Amino acid sequence: MNIASMINLYSAKTDEEVLALASQMDQFTVEAQAVLASELTRRRIAVDLEPSKTGEPRLSAERQITKQALSRPKTGEFVEETLRCYHRNRWSFLEVALSAVLLSFLAIQFSRMEVRHLTRHVDLLSEPPSRFLLPEAMLISISGFFVSWMVFCLAFGAICLAVEQEHAGYQISMGGAFEAIFERLGSFMGISALLFGLFFALETFALDRVTLWATPWIESRFGHLSPLTWTLIGAGGYVAVSFIIARLGALAIPALILDDHSITDSLLISYRLTRCEWRILSVLLFKSIVGGYVAAMLPFWVAREIPPTVNLPWWFPWTLSAASIACVSAVEPVMFIGFSLLYLKKTAAANTEGIAYFATTQP
Repeated sequence: MNIASMINLYSAKTDEEVLALASQMDQFTVEAQAVLASELTRRRIAVDLEPSKTGEPRLSAERQITKQALSRPKTGEFVEETLRCYHRNRWSFLEVALSAVLLSFLAIQFSRMEVRHLTRHVDLLSEPPSRFLLPEAMLISISGFFVSWMVFCLAFGAICLAVEQEHAGYQISMGGAFEAIFERLGSFMGISALLFGLFFALETFALDRVTLWATPWIESRFGHLSPLTWTLIGAGGYVAVSFIIARLGALAIPALILDDHSITDSLLISYRLTRCEWRILSVLLFKSIVGGYVAAMLPFWVAREIPPTVNLPWWFPWTLSAASIACVSAVEPVMFIGFSLLYLKKTAAANTEGIAYFATTQP
């Protein structure tokens, strides 16, 4: 039997059947042992291969969250592991990230073009504009960001499945990852839209209000601040809002995609598992937000050094946009890989009941 056949055979078996095979692992060939070990890792079943009194391998912590899974990974080591995972599969991750960034760019640019068209139309009117034009422009703008959010969530889900495959020792298949997402497309769209609504509400009604209150106070205390300082302050507020959403959503999508949980259970699991991981979440969010901003602006900052006397071709601005998209695509997968690895490290159960029980019973 070849390796592909063994993979299909073991993946079709129940957890009890896989455990029964693990008790006889010393009788298998080297290839079969490797495939079976990968299947146990993929299901996140922590097995003590020393036989118990019944002669069968023991399942750690009765399929609950094990002590090892609940241990807090060190931030520096975790970031290094995330980067190693990224570099081992850089082209697969870049392919997904590039598609997401490009579609997001097109959606936002299209919405801005539509808003500018409406604004230009209003300026040409001699009579007061209709009270419906402003809400329409806001709706178009929000729709562009909503499409961008959903595209990145789709990329996040695919990367989650790819990281799980790599963690289990299998070759990454992005096509298979997207197929798995489409099997639960309704729940996936639901949790992604819910997280977007929460993020939009926090950013609009919380961050904007705090900004309006804090800006006069900052200006009166510290005088005129440089644009870079204001950018860092804005990035800090954006990271703070993102951190709140990350408590609910950073591990919710992996829980829904990898372990087939409901939307409610996924949110509860994410909140519980990220309770003591604020350092890792902050590093991943800051790296993504600030790193993504720097990556997006870097080609334009470099272009500023070109003397004004140089006659640039008409396609040069498009080259800058393409370089910006490429730079952002190289940065963004790190956060998604980090969230996926954090979920895999914080969970050791293979079935829905174990995780759901933990999410609803632990203080």
